[in-house]
Amino acid sequence: MKKITFEVCVDTIKGAIDAVNNGADRLELCDALGIGGTTPSAGFMKSAS
Repeated sequence: MKKITFEVCVDTIKGAIDAVNNGADRLELCDALGIGGTTPSAGFMKSAS
């Protein structure tokens, strides 16, 4: 059976932690999800790693 990858778009560290704790296989780091999502800041990417 083929495994489905569960990817979650997040724009906060809390969102990233919640996503991982609830089964996310992969995160898409974004900023400003309310307007469709933009490239996250370098600081957010560093914090999320």
